[in-house]
Amino acid sequence: MGYDSTKALAGRIPYTIIEIEAPYITDVLAAENPDGSGPCFNTPATAIGFTGYTVSNKTYTFGDENKQVPAGMSLLPSLIKYENRSPRIAPAKAEGIGMRGGAVITVQDGPHHDRDTDPYVSERSYIPEERGTYWGKWLARNPYYHGSTLRVRQGYIVDGAYNADNFRDATYHIEGIDGPDSRGRVTIRCSDILQFTDGDRAQAPRVSSGRLLTDIDAVTTTATLTPEGAGDGYATSGILRIDDELVDFTRVDDVLTMTRASYNTTSDTHSEDTRAQECILWTAINILDIVYDLLVNHAGINPVFVDKLDWEGSTSGWLSLHNLTAIISEPEGVNTLLAELSEQCLFYLWWDAEAALVRMRAVAPQVGTLKTISDTTEILAGTGRPKHNTKDRLTDVVMYIGLRTPVSSLTKSASFTDVVELPDDEAATNYGSRKIRTIYSRWFLQDHRALAVIAVHRIASRFRDGTKSLTVDVDAKDDNIILGDPVAVHTQRIQDSTGGNDGAVAMQVVEARRHAEGDRITLMLETWSFAARYCLIAPASMDSIEYATASDEQKNIYGFISPSSGKFADGTNSYVIG
Repeated sequence: MGYDSTKALAGRIPYTIIEIEAPYITDVLAAENPDGSGPCFNTPATAIGFTGYTVSNKTYTFGDENKQVPAGMSLLPSLIKYENRSPRIAPAKAEGIGMRGGAVITVQDGPHHDRDTDPYVSERSYIPEERGTYWGKWLARNPYYHGSTLRVRQGYIVDGAYNADNFRDATYHIEGIDGPDSRGRVTIRCSDILQFTDGDRAQAPRVSSGRLLTDIDAVTTTATLTPEGAGDGYATSGILRIDDELVDFTRVDDVLTMTRASYNTTSDTHSEDTRAQECILWTAINILDIVYDLLVNHAGINPVFVDKLDWEGSTSGWLSLHNLTAIISEPEGVNTLLAELSEQCLFYLWWDAEAALVRMRAVAPQVGTLKTISDTTEILAGTGRPKHNTKDRLTDVVMYIGLRTPVSSLTKSASFTDVVELPDDEAATNYGSRKIRTIYSRWFLQDHRALAVIAVHRIASRFRDGTKSLTVDVDAKDDNIILGDPVAVHTQRIQDSTGGNDGAVAMQVVEARRHAEGDRITLMLETWSFAARYCLIAPASMDSIEYATASDEQKNIYGFISPSSGKFADGTNSYVIG
């Protein structure tokens, strides 16, 4: 029948399955390690003294504790509770990549027969049910679980049988496992894959370990790295930062040949044992490629989770001119660099747990008809909580661009050669005070002033009056409304000055949390700053089509020239080219 059909059925029986993938040795080894260190359970931590084996993943499966195990399933019915935390996007905000998603799973521990976890159970001298508990043994055998993939499969059982088509997956990575506690409960804490960009896990560039073997003066063009062999950790050519000087270099073993005082820095003397930090250089590289490089090559995220073709389609050309040049001369958290880029280049990232992909979208208008959410159809009765976030309000946006050198301070205006400023005196008068956001950009050169102007105007437009949010619940059947979607909202919770709500309010889904019971979804909506009627330029094949004869689909996507009044004959507004 399929998930989309089953979710709309009355009397549907929700069911949750948890799958954990942990490293496992597929070869037949032996029940005891050859060095006599103890029993082997074919996990890397317990296979001591064996060599040449193949490590794959083993899937451990758990289901709802108090529900009948579906026909066709082999699992441990021990799941007590599943709570998920939706990622929250923060378009054009200083928070950058927003709040991470995650999940907390609680399972019941107890005695276990080991038949599906110990390949040599028949050879043991003890009775597994009488020795420890499932999770006590699992944790001892799998201590390297951190970062392992965990899937939550939520769906519906039909006629008592499991059918994968009736389920949807959400993919997370294990952050920690606590317990078992005094009640025999184990808590599994999960995060989304963007956790691997955190500064305590991934830095770009990585810290270089080499140091100068001897003092060098301000003109010397050769130097040797220490300790011996340190050069193996460097590229054969590139850029180094030594104190506050950048040098281009080539390397043979531990010996460097340098071009001094590169990239507007000043040649200087450097002492023995001074660190030689390798830098990252991007030259006229598109923002999509920089983000991909940071995620895959510096945060170590498996490229299977990073689909750049999906990004290209989703950003629809809005980021095509963002070809950036930058040098990162000291280790920075990958998340810090991504946050800077997302705020200044106007995009947002999040982990799509159901698709198991890092998504990227531009902060840009939606061309075409918006999805609709209303009190009479999608919004569940008794839900709907509006909030005015005045802390987001801005009257002035100031962006400093043209960093003088890659080693200049990123928090001082004197480090930059240009500034783009957009003050809103009217807003300051209306609200009785100013609210200023200052952005120091290492990414925009002076040549990028046009991009900086666009960014400043969009940020100012979005946050002039702060943001208004609305939290509502919708039924599971409405899960086609997804994170990042701009929507037209009709609700009595948001009224005009007459107390009516005849017009739609343009908002964006910034959070979408599916409830553990599988029956509803909580959406957090935030005011959308692109409420005009945006369009694309029509192809040449539409030259003979006028507005009066165009189809609704054509009117929703492409632009037509309006009368001087700014209104078409049907009363609709004129277009803005996207």
